Amino acid sequence: MHSANAALEDYLRAGELGCHPDLELRLRELGESEPDPEFAIPVLTHPNGVAFAFAGGTWILGLRVPESLRPEVLDAPGTGRHQLADLHDWNLRLAELLGPDWAAVDPWPIDVRTEAGTEQLRAWARSAYDYAATL
Repeated sequence: MHSANAALEDYLRAGELGCHPDLELRLRELGESEPDPEFAIPVLTHPNGVAFAFAGGTWILGLRVPESLRPEVLDAPGTGRHQLADLHDWNLRLAELLGPDWAAVDPWPIDVRTEAGTEQLRAWARSAYDYAATL
């Protein structure tokens, strides 16, 4: 495993995490790739081995985003403080456990049109993929 994934690997080993099949499908749709079989839950990795997205539970979608994109992700409609109250807590938790470049996003933002929400998430996933290339 890539050293940039050490915190994620520790996090996954520490908990009893699973992933709802619908959430895994959503992750595949956004990342346009297959999850890495080395992880206990669906995790997308860049060809260099760096994880850039994961899905856990029934609604947690984690993206590894560059610091410059994090404010946009956290302030976007359908994420963070706008939609799920628990998402704000998850963002604090992910930053503490995995690092400040991880953000939790709502995989199905209900306060934006379906197509717009999907495109927003795909753009962030592409940015996460590009960012992983630099690590």
